[in-house]
Amino acid sequence: MRHVARTIAIIVAVMLAGCDGGSVGVGSGGEAVAFFDKPFDGDYPVGNFFDHDAPLASDNNGFVVDHTGARRAVGEPGAGSDGHDGYDWGMVEGTPIKAVATGEVVHAGDGAAAPCPLLPGSPVVAAKVVTVMHTAPNGDRYLSSAGHFSSISVAPGADVRAGDEIGISGNTGCSTAPHLHFEVHRWVDQRWVAVDPYGWTASGPDPWAQHPQGTASAALWKPGEAPTLVIP
Repeated sequence: MRHVARTIAIIVAVMLAGCDGGSVGVGSGGEAVAFFDKPFDGDYPVGNFFDHDAPLASDNNGFVVDHTGARRAVGEPGAGSDGHDGYDWGMVEGTPIKAVATGEVVHAGDGAAAPCPLLPGSPVVAAKVVTVMHTAPNGDRYLSSAGHFSSISVAPGADVRAGDEIGISGNTGCSTAPHLHFEVHRWVDQRWVAVDPYGWTASGPDPWAQHPQGTASAALWKPGEAPTLVIP
């Protein structure tokens, strides 16, 4: 799923070239901006977290760090995938997925096709993905991307509001079971950078904020809207 979001980010970056893309810190004034609604109804088990150690495909050090600062070795309960840049919620195929905030649909369709080593024979596959571009109340720009849909309910260029259905969950692309992949990027220094919508809640410094390719994350969920992170 990671390669899908990277392709979309490049496309939108070209669209925004020359624009004032927001700030380096958490929001234009350094404040957290909570403006996301929950993307689905109910609660589902989470299989992968945002890895604050480094949400990059090249991060292969055998452990992950979640938004609370908890460090887990890959293979431990709740660890998930090394270098993961979003959240994966396991859910039955057919679950309606909603826009998290007002914005414009910048991609709705197949993501980038690539070999999937998780599937027998590493077939070339593409997930169905919807990406929405949002402007936060403080002016920062964000992309929210949701993928592995069985079907898509919106078209590129459409305006959506929080709660509008954007697709139906599924198992398309590089996926071994039905689930929703959700990730967020923020426009920082003329590039899109992965951020954790749960922010960083540990007392120590965020490793991703100190990384040369990273930035600070912000708590983007409105009060009561953050999906519960249920570890199976």
